[in-house]
Amino acid sequence: MNMNIRFIIGFVVLVATFNSCQTTSTPASPEKLKSELFAVEKEFCAMAQSESVEKAFVYFAADSAVVLRRSQLLIG
Repeated sequence: MNMNIRFIIGFVVLVATFNSCQTTSTPASPEKLKSELFAVEKEFCAMAQSESVEKAFVYFAADSAVVLRRSQLLIG
């Protein structure tokens, strides 16, 4: 179970990193970004526990997400 949580946290951090590359007119403070990231991470973990990890990934994935599953490419 620890490995799954580490994977989930790593994935959320990776997604947040890619999303943070978008430019804004007023940059958010690092503390605000950190608190937002932790809030989303908590939501993701709660949904993964109450529903399933798969449903949590689908819910939190970006519209442009790409997944390779059993040699089949799933987009969006």
